[in-house]
Amino acid sequence: MMQSSTPTEEGWRPSFGLGPAPARTERWPLMLVASDSMELSRKAARWELNRRDPVAIERSNLINISKLVVKELMETSVPFGRMLDSDHVPLQHFFIVLEHALRHGLRPKRGLLGPKKELWDVLQTVERLTSEAADITTSVRDLPTVRTPLGRARAWLRLALMQKKLPDYVRLLLENQQVLEEHYEPGALMLSEEAIHVLGLLVGLNVIDCNLCMK
Repeated sequence: MMQSSTPTEEGWRPSFGLGPAPARTERWPLMLVASDSMELSRKAARWELNRRDPVAIERSNLINISKLVVKELMETSVPFGRMLDSDHVPLQHFFIVLEHALRHGLRPKRGLLGPKKELWDVLQTVERLTSEAADITTSVRDLPTVRTPLGRARAWLRLALMQKKLPDYVRLLLENQQVLEEHYEPGALMLSEEAIHVLGLLVGLNVIDCNLCMK
């Protein structure tokens, strides 16, 4: 048998009369390429779905507005030594936006006579999750001039912020999805992944001291 030589990347090697050695080609891992392609497709599909979903648009708008309001609040608190009262307009804006975020997707009442879910119902559940919240909830219930569920919810949020407990209580709610599902419809901000952004904004506000009047 006649032995011939064939050039390769490593040098010359004998082919033993079997013809030229096959050319070497680079091969990408097909599974890796397919996996990356599928992940990009899933992300694109989610983006397209969110772009068309009005509820997703509402959530996105609430998050963006919340970021702007908190940024304004932090910046305007500096000249006051981070000590604010009820008359501080950016703080008023913050509570308005926070209320809208927490009320987003609350379940409507069932039937003509069924009770409608209120934000106050959600906030009252916090004392079942931690005994620390019992004092705030009891104080709000005992306020003589605050009788409506919405008024009590607003007072509760203000007391929690003054005590620097608001982020902790919101975190407890987010960690108990079963409790939230009793009060919110699917697609609500508090049941979505975006809720973590709200929590992050609240944590940043612990550097502010508030002295708020409960009316």
